[in-house]
Amino acid sequence: MCGIVAAVAKNPALTLEHAPSVERILDAMAYRGPDARGIRQRRNVIMGHRRLSIIDLSDAGRQPMHDVQHGLHIVFNGEIYNYKELRGDLEDRGYRFRTHTDTEAILGAYHVYGSQFLEKLRGMFAFVLHDESAQKVFLCRDRMGKKPLYYYFDSEQLLVCSEIKFLYAFQAVPLSIAWEHVRAFFALQYVPGTATFLNEINKIAPGECLELDLRTWRTASTRYWRVSDHLGSDSSSDIGIRQVDEMIRESVRYRLVADVEIGILLSGGRLS
Repeated sequence: MCGIVAAVAKNPALTLEHAPSVERILDAMAYRGPDARGIRQRRNVIMGHRRLSIIDLSDAGRQPMHDVQHGLHIVFNGEIYNYKELRGDLEDRGYRFRTHTDTEAILGAYHVYGSQFLEKLRGMFAFVLHDESAQKVFLCRDRMGKKPLYYYFDSEQLLVCSEIKFLYAFQAVPLSIAWEHVRAFFALQYVPGTATFLNEINKIAPGECLELDLRTWRTASTRYWRVSDHLGSDSSSDIGIRQVDEMIRESVRYRLVADVEIGILLSGGRLS
């Protein structure tokens, strides 16, 4: 578990006001990433990160991470399970890596595959990617929404964080409780859609990428993956036991990739 925060301002002067809030958030979210703390400002974009080291424990894995040659910057929470396969393909296509991290594989995939890069990622993730050359910022979340990503957006600023509560650090932003969503939570045990407990805060949906064009200050949302797209029209399935067994084995193999010790919790559920 890592922690990410980003503040983007339409007017660069507003960035100076955001900086102390980002610093406070990084201090407060130390429990999400005790191994490293990083912050970087590029023009009107501030990105902050708290790191829990899992892959490539060296300082080369610190974030925010940058591809200076291509003007790319990222803060990332999660793990890309197939980053080794991606790395091999990207190297074959001429991309040069500086680290052994899965984070850098995201930057490489974005540069090489373009708009299709999210479809190449297999893992659990939430990240903010800044393409300085194209003047765009991307907020992306994994297919099933395992990693959270919350944001506030208005005519002047975009504020992003791993947890809702940290957005209170931006004191100039008005936040109010959405009581209908609170009632929905008690009835359903979750808040439907992209809504949250706060009227002004939304969350990135599973399998969604939100793109902000810094030149026009307009957003565009793309759902790059949906469960329904991978279900046949027939409710019956032709998948056999052996195929299911292999998929489970493959899934476990992917999740055993780490540069630290791994623990496994086996649970048979709860008896009623």
